[in-house]
Amino acid sequence: MKKSLNSECNNISIDGHNQLQTHSLALKLVNKVVKDDVVICIKSLQDAEIEELPLDSFISKYGYSYSKLDLLVMGLDSYKLLKSENSFKTSKVLLVAKNSFNELTYEKCRLKESDGHLDKFSLTLDVERNIRKKFTKMVTSKGLLKRVSKNNVRCRYYRKRLINKEQSFKVQYSPFNSKNNCFKFTWNPSVTSDRFINSIFYELNLAIGANYSEVVGESLISRVDFAVDKRGWGISDLIINVSGSSKFTSYFDCFGNPETKIVGGSDFRFQAYNKSLEQSIITSDPMTRFEVQFKRPTLDEERIHLKNLCTTVDKINKLKIYDFCKNSYIKASEVNTLKEFGVVGLRATLENDSDKRRLARNLAKIEMQDFWDKLVANALKELKELKKLLMKPSA
Repeated sequence: MKKSLNSECNNISIDGHNQLQTHSLALKLVNKVVKDDVVICIKSLQDAEIEELPLDSFISKYGYSYSKLDLLVMGLDSYKLLKSENSFKTSKVLLVAKNSFNELTYEKCRLKESDGHLDKFSLTLDVERNIRKKFTKMVTSKGLLKRVSKNNVRCRYYRKRLINKEQSFKVQYSPFNSKNNCFKFTWNPSVTSDRFINSIFYELNLAIGANYSEVVGESLISRVDFAVDKRGWGISDLIINVSGSSKFTSYFDCFGNPETKIVGGSDFRFQAYNKSLEQSIITSDPMTRFEVQFKRPTLDEERIHLKNLCTTVDKINKLKIYDFCKNSYIKASEVNTLKEFGVVGLRATLENDSDKRRLARNLAKIEMQDFWDKLVANALKELKELKKLLMKPSA
């Protein structure tokens, strides 16, 4: 059943908020999907027509690909079910709400601020079967890594795994009789010590032999995450963007409070979330994490090799954060839309290209230019040191 967006939202009552006369559109929609267990769909934010359907009816009508829809709102359980399908493609704007309340503890936030650090790193290299067997035997016999039983490995591509939990380090690979000759190394640079990384890749150096530098230099970067931790930033008022992005996702608790905002696609995205809540802590001084994720692109020509590792930093220039304290260019109604549906959502409401160009010019005027300076500097420094360590491990 289709309904007018404005008239329908005015009739939505919000549990625990009845004393308020007005509420944000996002809060009303999120409350509706949690309370009635439905999926809300808006085909066009310009037409502003709302459609709410039970999950089964929604799948029957739209399938699993929603790239032509402007906005979807659903519960977390529904989202997980839809996302598990290989054909799943999200809408331009996606709002996801938790279906239930998580137990939280009240305590002082002990997390520390940072100007930027590597938070996750993963690379994949192609080696021959005999080298894979030799390397796995060497690192397990020396106690550097231990095997994980087959039943505990949940991956369609890599069927075996070696791990060191204390160092937050793992190696994934396929059975030795498989045609897939890849090793995938993944670790958290903020946890894994340089000494341990050196030990692992020194053993790999011994296993590969004289061609080590060439093999490792040509390895593909599967993932690089950079993180900045800051206090004094509220997720609800935060507006982030990635130049050229056409996707915006926001996660809410079951009461309609935003916890995470994500801009970008599968290979490059920027997200901000409440780091304190992630650790189930409620505090008067929460920590907000700004995280940049680079993942292995689908297209071969866009993939990055270890020898060109530092070029990943170039994309940081596409990240945007806006300071609305000095805003005198953007209407209050547009600011609210930006907070709830991101730049992607506001652009979808604009009817012509001149309005979209006006929005781009006005956003550029309030962009925080210096936010990323220290992140870029720290990222370059860490990447250069990591590249040196991987290319030339010492005995």
